[in-house]
Amino acid sequence: ATTATNQSGGTVAATTISASGLISANGGQIAFPATQSASVDANTLDDYEEGIWTPALTFAIPGNLSVTYNAVNFGAYTKIGRLVTLNFQIVTDTFTHTTAGGDLQITGFPFATGAAQAYGAIYWQGITKANYTQITPDAYSGDTKASLVASGSGQSISTVIATDVPSGGTIKISGTITYHV
Repeated sequence: ATTATNQSGGTVAATTISASGLISANGGQIAFPATQSASVDANTLDDYEEGIWTPALTFAIPGNLSVTYNAVNFGAYTKIGRLVTLNFQIVTDTFTHTTAGGDLQITGFPFATGAAQAYGAIYWQGITKANYTQITPDAYSGDTKASLVASGSGQSISTVIATDVPSGGTIKISGTITYHV
C-alpha cells in the first residue's frame, strides 16, 4: 500500500496492489497524465481522456454548400487506451447546396482512425434515400471524418451523396462511432 497526505495534513492509504496485481484506488480515482505516456506493452492501459469535439457536415466536394448549425451541434468523446468512442448530435438550421457532390461526411474527429475501419450507429432525419432504412457512419484508416453509407432490405450498400440530401432542408443526425487509434 502507498500513502498520501490529505488536505488536513493526515496520512491516508492511496492505493493497494495485491499479490495478483489488482490495483485498488481507495480514493476512487485513477489519474492519467495530460499527455499520454505510451507503453510498448500492448496489455498496459496507458491513457484515458474525455473531451468535446465539434462535428460538422460536408460533402466530399463541398461546392457551394452552406450550413448553419442549430445550438444543438455537439460532440463528446472518451478515449480509453487505443479505443475511442465519439458521441454526437448535429442539427442544422439551414443546409443548402447546388454544386456540391460526392459523399455526405461527418468531419472533425478528435483523433485519426487507426488501421481498421470505424463504424457506428446513428438516427437521422432530412436524408431522402429511397428504399434505404439504415444509415451508418463509415471511416477508413487515418481519417478524421466518416462518410455515411445506407442499407436496406434487398438493397445494395450505397453511399449517401449530395442528391440524397435535399437543399434547403434541416438535417438531424445523432449517434455514436467507435474505433481504434
